[in-house]
Amino acid sequence: MVLVAALGFAVAGCGMGDSASSITVSGTTTLSKVKTGTTITCPGGSPRVELPAGQAAFNDRSGSTRLRLTRHQDGSVTVSCTRK
Repeated sequence: MVLVAALGFAVAGCGMGDSASSITVSGTTTLSKVKTGTTITCPGGSPRVELPAGQAAFNDRSGSTRLRLTRHQDGSVTVSCTRK
C-alpha cells in the first residue's frame, strides 16, 4: 500500500504545474508550481482543501486524519496528512 501511495504521488507530481486539478498527499511533502484552485486531499478523500491564492495556512481534521497546508511566498506548498 505504501508503494501504491508513493507511486500515486509521483504520478500526480509530474507536470502538475499546468494540468492537475487534484492531488492526494500521504505523509508530509513540499510541492512547487501548484495552481490556485487545485484540490489537495489526504488518502480517503477527507479532509480536503482547494488551494487559495496568495500566502495562506490551512489546518483541518476529519475523523482521525489531519491536513495541514502552508503556502509559502515562493509559491511552494507544504502539505502534511497525519492520522492519530
